[in-house]
Amino acid sequence: MGKKGFIPRTLLGTLIMGLNQESATIDPHRSRDGAGTQIKGMIYSQLIKYYRGRQIVNDLAESYEQTDDLTYVFKLRQGVKFHDGADLTADDVVASYTRILNKETGASVYPFINSIESVTATDPATIEFKLASPFTAFIGALALPGNYIAQKAN
Repeated sequence: MGKKGFIPRTLLGTLIMGLNQESATIDPHRSRDGAGTQIKGMIYSQLIKYYRGRQIVNDLAESYEQTDDLTYVFKLRQGVKFHDGADLTADDVVASYTRILNKETGASVYPFINSIESVTATDPATIEFKLASPFTAFIGALALPGNYIAQKAN
């Protein structure tokens, strides 16, 4: 037992992080403050994301392709699990984007991806995005922080 107020370190360690403000929420789709964004980036993943040098890399997506001017198809990496051990599925992605694309949610990325007309799970590991009109910056917009994938509510 440690001193009063002392948190003993474990084999896994303790993350101590200094932020210049409290986060109002770490809801992956509602948080808009800097502290919440920093925290969410360590908790949630995206289909694709920006990496060093503004390079777009796969995160939860194993691959993706543009099949026509309005359609993008993403394949999920296999073996990805949520913290409770549940498998990541295309339904989780669809639920996350349904929430992000709802104006009432107030997602910070909404203005950049509001050209999405529909998001469909075509099988447990495949997601199809249909756009309302061609949007050449779609992949770049999808890689922006805030396109977080959360577990579908049961």
